[in-house]
Amino acid sequence: MTLKVITYNIQLSRNTEQLVENLSRFVKEGVSVFCLQEVLTRPDRPFIIDALLASLGKDWRAIYHIEDAPFEMGNAILWDSTKLTLQRETKFFLPQIDHLSFIEKTFLTLVGGRTNPLIRRSIMGEFLVGKQKIGITSIHLDHVGGPSHRLRQLRYFLQTVRKDPPAYEIVCGDFNSFDLLKTGKEKKGLKKTFGEQFVNATEVINWSADWARMDLDKGLPFVEALIKKSHIHIKRQLDYIWVKKASVTGCEMVMLPGSDHLPIIATVDFGKNS
Repeated sequence: MTLKVITYNIQLSRNTEQLVENLSRFVKEGVSVFCLQEVLTRPDRPFIIDALLASLGKDWRAIYHIEDAPFEMGNAILWDSTKLTLQRETKFFLPQIDHLSFIEKTFLTLVGGRTNPLIRRSIMGEFLVGKQKIGITSIHLDHVGGPSHRLRQLRYFLQTVRKDPPAYEIVCGDFNSFDLLKTGKEKKGLKKTFGEQFVNATEVINWSADWARMDLDKGLPFVEALIKKSHIHIKRQLDYIWVKKASVTGCEMVMLPGSDHLPIIATVDFGKNS
């Protein structure tokens, strides 16, 4: 009933070889579940899930929710089938906003992002670990629309998608809690929305993404020069692991290349709270 789980935004599946190396390393360290965000097909390189499964070995399986079109991103869950058995999967879409604000459009133009609301695809699997059912979700909330919109998306998942949730759960993902002023308000909103049953396994993590790690090759040239050459570091905790009916026995962020987000690994023990 003890699992090592990683949540990891893999930045539009850009760095296939490095990501394969990273995940292979974690498997050797005992990780049995990966929840990935920004999984997509790219015409310029192999499909990242195929590359990962080929490297991780015959016992690894994957489910994912992506659009079969280039650069339309979604999420995935990979697991060691010797430890977990998939019973059911649920693919779902999160509510969208109608349009971006002027400030959001301006910022995304500067950094080279898409200036239209994105479709947020997420996925939930129900697994057997021994004789116990455990729900595992990889979710990606919006980077636009503000905290109220993101909490609306989270409530939709918790109250509408999870119609009959198992007693034990792990919810991993990129929650895009911007919190530039570090007030902690959005983090408190997440905790309130999840409710008392869930524990923030990543409570000890202070940040998981840094603007200085972003690839800004599609943005305006002066933006990359300003952030990279001026060594501007804006660190935010975007990535979380929430668990229900489990004891968190360890959690850490790992400094690795391959993405503008850093992988977070948590060890959760469901046996102590069964």
